[in-house]
Amino acid sequence: MGFQGWTADAIDFYDGLEEDNSKAYWQARKGTYEQAVRRPMEELLAEMAGQFGPGRIFRPNRDVRFSADKSPPRIVAAARDAGIEITAHDRLKTAPRGYPKDHPRIGLLCLKGLIAWRQWPTADWLATPEAKSRVVEFLRQAEPLQNWLDTHVGPSKLPAARR
Repeated sequence: MGFQGWTADAIDFYDGLEEDNSKAYWQARKGTYEQAVRRPMEELLAEMAGQFGPGRIFRPNRDVRFSADKSPPRIVAAARDAGIEITAHDRLKTAPRGYPKDHPRIGLLCLKGLIAWRQWPTADWLATPEAKSRVVEFLRQAEPLQNWLDTHVGPSKLPAARR
């Protein structure tokens, strides 16, 4: 059938999870998550794999709610200008060893990992194939950052349990 968007059940699932972020809520609604959230996401990723490579679905409790000069600050600034949030799963409390606390990129240096994130308000488009267009646009806007990371840091090596 292919990706058709996310239904109101997906939005209701996350609204409920925001209200009751407990193991009991999750277990009672795991079927809703599988059908209304995960299945459409798998369809979307399958459709986009040829263009963007294989995607990964992270469990909701792992999600974070984050020119010629190709240096990471310029790329990060361009991503932020496009409405993309650059964040991480955690951050260091102080500057990493060997870097001064007033380093011009201390904000990035203190991040543990790097996540490009875009959030849209829920609306009718979410239940349509337009959702794919928005995700594709986001991935294209985040691509310069991904390319820089692949070149200068290397590919992500996530443990199987986190995929």
